[in-house]
Amino acid sequence: MKVEFSAKTDTGKVRKTNEDSFCILQHANTAYICDGMGGHVAGALASRLGIETIEQLLPAFQPKKSENQLVKDLFIQIHQSYPPQLPAEAIRLVKATQLANLRIYNTTIERPGLQGMGTTGIGISFFNNLFSVVHVGDSRAYRIRNNKITQLTSDHSWLNELIQAGRIKPENTKTFSHKNIITRALGVGLTIPVDLKIEPIHENDIFLLSSDGLHDLVNSETILDIYRKAGSLDDWTTQLVSAANSSGGKDNITVVGAHVTELDDIKNTLSFQGTIPTEEAEIISLEAELLEMLFKNEAPISKKTNSL
Repeated sequence: MKVEFSAKTDTGKVRKTNEDSFCILQHANTAYICDGMGGHVAGALASRLGIETIEQLLPAFQPKKSENQLVKDLFIQIHQSYPPQLPAEAIRLVKATQLANLRIYNTTIERPGLQGMGTTGIGISFFNNLFSVVHVGDSRAYRIRNNKITQLTSDHSWLNELIQAGRIKPENTKTFSHKNIITRALGVGLTIPVDLKIEPIHENDIFLLSSDGLHDLVNSETILDIYRKAGSLDDWTTQLVSAANSSGGKDNITVVGAHVTELDDIKNTLSFQGTIPTEEAEIISLEAELLEMLFKNEAPISKKTNSL
């Protein structure tokens, strides 16, 4: 498989700092966005911790290649507790997300002044003619196929819960005063359930990850219209950021576009949609040990807010 990526991040017109972070791991056909919360210092730190953990762990999570017995033990435990049909690539993305949660949470325990910080997490991987999306919070994933756009994730937010319960109509959301309250985030608890979606990829599928700084101001049909008129993937992501800023730029804006340019010569029909539940104590103990091993000698956390 071959996947082309393009990413843009911008502080927007209102915020003084950018609390979003992202990474593109081209070797793993993977992209990830974190949108921090908890104040500009804590929010930026939470999102950086999330992304740096993803960057470190995905390459390490190769049990067949790893000489690390702890990694092998962890994956034995995981495979015993996860649905048996899940591919290893999807499990790695879920597990990296849960470990990012644990690392951020442990940081708030070690540094009480940071309690309350957290971050959304939205990641996508492409493998074996499948895509896998993991999701915590109100950052989103979209797919464009056959000139139609589909939102692949459902926001973990108070607003969306009210909509799903029929207590507020979608057309009335513009006047809702608590759009920023999310009901699930990385770092606010010892363990976190993670939504997972897996589906086959079609030729020329286009995907988008976005923080809410984009989709709060630019609706899905406008996202599609900008794509139709864009000259390239890079042009599309640039124009999406510009559209959000033109609509007020009230929050940080981060987008990652992905174009599957070449499929493998195989047929894969696997589909899965569900929530991977919180981990058992035995797995959390192994995770904590793995985090200690990987990050005990790390340098101070970098000041970068994104990475390619």
